Amino acid sequence: MKKTTAAVLTAVLFLHSSQAVWGQAQASGAGQTSGLPGEFVSRLPVGTSIRLKLDDGAKLTGTLMAVEDNAIIIKRRTRLPEPPIRLTLNRIVDADIQRSSGMGKAIAIGAGVGAGATFGVLLLLAAMLGD
Repeated sequence: MKKTTAAVLTAVLFLHSSQAVWGQAQASGAGQTSGLPGEFVSRLPVGTSIRLKLDDGAKLTGTLMAVEDNAIIIKRRTRLPEPPIRLTLNRIVDADIQRSSGMGKAIAIGAGVGAGATFGVLLLLAAMLGD
C-alpha cells in the first residue's frame, strides 16, 4: 500500500512539474513580453517608489515622475544625482512597488521581543523558586 501511494504521489508531482515547465516555455514564446507589467506601472500614481526589471536584464529602482502614452519617466534612486530616464512600457518585464518598513513597525517588533523575553525570564524564575 505504501509503495502504491508513493508511486502515485511521485507521478502526480512529476506531471505537475513538467506541466509547469511546459507552460512557462509556451508563455515566454520567442522572447515576447506580455506588456502587463508596463500597463501596471502606467496606472500607478506619480511619486510611487518602484523597482523595475527590464527586458535586457537591467534592474532599476526609483520614483515614477510622469506617465506618457506608451512610456514612463523615472527618477533613479542613486548615490550620485542622475537625470530622469524615459522608458517605453514594452521594455518592462517585472515591476514591484517599494514600500518602506517604517519606524513604527520596528518599534513594535522590538517591544514584542522585549515583552516575550521578560515573560520567559519570569517563567524561568517562577519554575526555579517554585521547587
